[in-house]
Amino acid sequence: MRDSESAPEYFLKMKELCSSGKIEDAALMYYVIKGINDRQENKTVLYGCKTLFEFKEKLKVYEVIKSDYAKSKGCFDKTKARYDSNPRFNSFDKLKPKQVHDDRFNSKNESANKVKSSGGFERMKYNNFDSRKSKFCFNCGDPNHISRFCVHKDKGFKCFECKAFGHKASECEKTKSKPEVATLDVKFKPRLDNKVTIEDISVNSLIDTGSQATLLRKPVFDKLNMCKLYPLNLSLSGFGKCKVNPLGYFKGNIKIDDFKCNADIYVVENNVMPYDVIVGMNVLMQGERVINEDGIVIKEKFQRIEEVDSLSVLPIDVTPNEVELNIGPDVPNIFKDKLQQSILNYVPHKTKTTNVELNILVKKYSSPVVIVRKKDGTPRVCIDYRKLNKVVVKDRFPLPLIEDILDRLQGSRVFSTIDLKNAFFHVDVNKDSRKYTSFVTHEGQYQFLKVPFGLCNSPAAFQRYINTIFRPLINDGIVLPYLDGIIILSSSFEEGIERVERMLSIASEYGLEINFNKSPFLKKRIEFLGHVVEDGKIFPSTLKTKAVLNFPEPANLKQIHSFLGLTGYFRKFIPKYSTIATPLSDLLKKDRKFKFGEEERISFNQLKLMLAEKPVLRIYNPNYETELH
Repeated sequence: MRDSESAPEYFLKMKELCSSGKIEDAALMYYVIKGINDRQENKTVLYGCKTLFEFKEKLKVYEVIKSDYAKSKGCFDKTKARYDSNPRFNSFDKLKPKQVHDDRFNSKNESANKVKSSGGFERMKYNNFDSRKSKFCFNCGDPNHISRFCVHKDKGFKCFECKAFGHKASECEKTKSKPEVATLDVKFKPRLDNKVTIEDISVNSLIDTGSQATLLRKPVFDKLNMCKLYPLNLSLSGFGKCKVNPLGYFKGNIKIDDFKCNADIYVVENNVMPYDVIVGMNVLMQGERVINEDGIVIKEKFQRIEEVDSLSVLPIDVTPNEVELNIGPDVPNIFKDKLQQSILNYVPHKTKTTNVELNILVKKYSSPVVIVRKKDGTPRVCIDYRKLNKVVVKDRFPLPLIEDILDRLQGSRVFSTIDLKNAFFHVDVNKDSRKYTSFVTHEGQYQFLKVPFGLCNSPAAFQRYINTIFRPLINDGIVLPYLDGIIILSSSFEEGIERVERMLSIASEYGLEINFNKSPFLKKRIEFLGHVVEDGKIFPSTLKTKAVLNFPEPANLKQIHSFLGLTGYFRKFIPKYSTIATPLSDLLKKDRKFKFGEEERISFNQLKLMLAEKPVLRIYNPNYETELH
């Protein structure tokens, strides 16, 4: 700091200089204090600041103290000058050195304690004061004289450590004390450099349980040949408030010893860290972490159900999966990137709630648990609510008619569908009704806080909930919800992007969980409610048609019911459906003996054949001329 500038001015210049680099506030304050040319004890007031604003205020206080000190020092210098110029006070200096030397330290000579001044009075000698009772030379350390009369004064100060002249003990190079280092003795040092591979490439790693994110250096990412690095506007804060701006992130497969998982990996510059990868908690939380003498071991995580002694709450844990977006092939890249960013930024905040909840008006029940297999073969836990459903007061809230929904697709050319994850679990069960949802397992009795699957009133309660949330968009003809499936209508890609963003914004406010893997966006050809819609035309889905063609010849009434239900869903595509299906429907009449003869076989095969021809219909337009037959 220059003598001509104040401390606040120096601070502003240093702040401007540091703004060009990534200098932390604490480091800036340290450099400013170090650059102020003043004694260390005078700068003590500047320490302990946590913010730059607080530091600026202390600099002002420091300037006031410094100014007051300068004024008081000026008054002292003037007083000293007047004292030195007065002959009454400087007669002691006119005494001969030998006389002073002999008389000053001769304690036996009584007259040595008094000196006759030229001003006509007797003045006390220095050795009469308590602070000067002992004789000691501060220059060479000799106890027989004081430093004023030291014969070694020209050599400079004597070092009391090495006994040489020319420097003080605090400046002695020979006997400088080594800094003390405190060491902490630990019983073991865990191994933190586990064998880590990313996309089958081995990397130098550090397991860091203090890091929320997993970081990878850019040169290593370049070797992975990953297709894309997703951009993001994010800063990572580390120790000492150090901030790092990632270059982007990607979804990658990471393996730690024998543990495998998929996670977001953030790519940073090469000079940010000494390791190829820092494995953070977003990876470690996916497994069981065990720390022992051998280091950190990551194992596969197993779901556990804690024992309870009384009725408790069943926790529902939803693990986020990797999002593979299904976007129409004809969508321009500019719209793809914008849609992708909107979906990746989607977070169900749930800042709003509805008054919709499930009420059950029955006596107490405890239903059994059953295990069924999904289409992919994985088990699904279900509750058998058949006895409960017989006595539940039915909720008569109407579900939308599928034909009405299909008719309202008229005029739209671009579609997006949203599939809600664990749909019924978005709706709360009334507190007084939770006890009726209870079920028994071998480990205890539980109850649902959210609407369970299998309860007869669950679809109506959920449809009311969804209609309440998206009421403005439904009224504007933007979305059409049917239970957990929501279709978004638009006439162009640009309009489709805008409407998807509006829908996601409302869904986020109510905390809706979306299964993006099963949600196609901006498609000109869409499959919804068992139908395929494209360019104003509608026809049965391939999956449903295949199910009809593969249906075996019925051998009992139950199979007749199933076949007529399956074909009846598409009866609008089959001219004179009721006439063709009459032989089969007559088998369902009361007191009619089941006999699947030639007439029934012809009806059965004809229905299958007509659906196999892939019939196509135009979506009904009420503005066109209509004929009634």
